[in-house]
Amino acid sequence: MTPGSGKGTTLFVGAPTRLGIALNDFVRLNGAALRAGGVESRPNRLVTPALRAAMGGTDVGVSLDAVMHRPPDMALFLSAIHAMGRPSTAVRKGELFPEAERMLAGAARALAGRVDRVVLAVEPVHFLIMAVGQAEFHERVRGTRWEVLYDVSWADLVVEVKAGFAQAEVVVLTPYAVTDGAGPVLHLLFGSPGFGLAAEAAGEALLSAARVSYEADDIKDKTGIDRVTIDLLTQRFNEDMNAMAAMDGVRVM
Repeated sequence: MTPGSGKGTTLFVGAPTRLGIALNDFVRLNGAALRAGGVESRPNRLVTPALRAAMGGTDVGVSLDAVMHRPPDMALFLSAIHAMGRPSTAVRKGELFPEAERMLAGAARALAGRVDRVVLAVEPVHFLIMAVGQAEFHERVRGTRWEVLYDVSWADLVVEVKAGFAQAEVVVLTPYAVTDGAGPVLHLLFGSPGFGLAAEAAGEALLSAARVSYEADDIKDKTGIDRVTIDLLTQRFNEDMNAMAAMDGVRVM
């Protein structure tokens, strides 16, 4: 599927990593420019509530069919950064987004085969925890043993994505996706209009947000995660990347 070719629907399901938050903001702020280039886009404030309503939640006054509607000659990009659960549930009881299996399965049923590609943003768990940025969440993490954090697996989460969207391609965006700038990511996700925006202020904004850095001392101060644990969690993330890259139908960037 090629974005901007008039074919295909992409669903971004989070997580609220640095790059995930930056991508969600990019969609929210650049809808008109993307539309002019042949890509309809819908921000999280429309997509996540419509998905939850279609799964039996509160009616928010906008239907999923309305959110999905687009001219037949345009691609569609749906941003649902909270599709796997609230940010405060990012790490709980030794799992990444423990609500994800239920919510992704429900979203897949509601979308009924209308998604060609699912995009997931990942990063080392200590960076995800910092990106969430909620003091109460940080305090809960502070009481979590390092062994529990080490067992948290992005690869397991990708398996749940694949189970819900078996016919869709899965694209996993890592922090390394923006090593060479915003162009490769935006071209992959949005085709020519994305590549064009990469060289403009929109691309620079995405790049700056995705490259926000957290110092080890700041991580320890806010979450209690020390340098040794950071090294272990980075090692675990690299193992997860290798496991995801070995999966059929998964592209790791």
